[in-house]
Amino acid sequence: MRLVVDGKEWPIPASATRVMDVVRDAMDQLSGMKRGMVALRINGEAVHPEDIPGRWCDRPLDASLEIELTSQPISEMVAQLLEELEKWLPELPASCSMLANVFQGDDPESGFTYFQELARLWSEIKHQEQQVVNALGLDLENIRIDGQPLVELHERLNTRLQEAAAAMEKRDFVLLGDLLEYELAPFAALETKIIAALAEANRQSQG
Repeated sequence: MRLVVDGKEWPIPASATRVMDVVRDAMDQLSGMKRGMVALRINGEAVHPEDIPGRWCDRPLDASLEIELTSQPISEMVAQLLEELEKWLPELPASCSMLANVFQGDDPESGFTYFQELARLWSEIKHQEQQVVNALGLDLENIRIDGQPLVELHERLNTRLQEAAAAMEKRDFVLLGDLLEYELAPFAALETKIIAALAEANRQSQG
């Protein structure tokens, strides 16, 4: 079998018996070089991260296998993620305020679909932020936004989102509007500061 990383053949770890052993060892070596995997192909087929556990994780190695990894400097990966996140941020506070007005207005039920879209967008933003945190090996306790640890802000945000989801299920439009206006909108405004803090952490990681 062959292991190819960024166009160059790498040795197969002597202790490897499964596909995941090879991939994990290569990722560990790349991490030491401050690089991260951005693409994986096995026998010429693009493999998505969610496909690895079920299909490839425990597959035994054999002579026909060819594993190909493509990597990128972690700082570049993080910068690209943060650039994408910055495009979404202006929508959050405005969406919270708009939805608050809808739920406090004459046709509150018309806001349900928009609330679901807001929750989906916010979930994706937090997922991308977590990818940055993982890539840089950051501790959320040490990242402070307006003097508060980021881990605490995340916990409070999750609580408020759960309260909003419960209010929506109960059709408690007054509570939902209040949560959006007085609780979630301020959290949305903090996302810009969170992205700025992560960008600074990325700059510091480059030495």
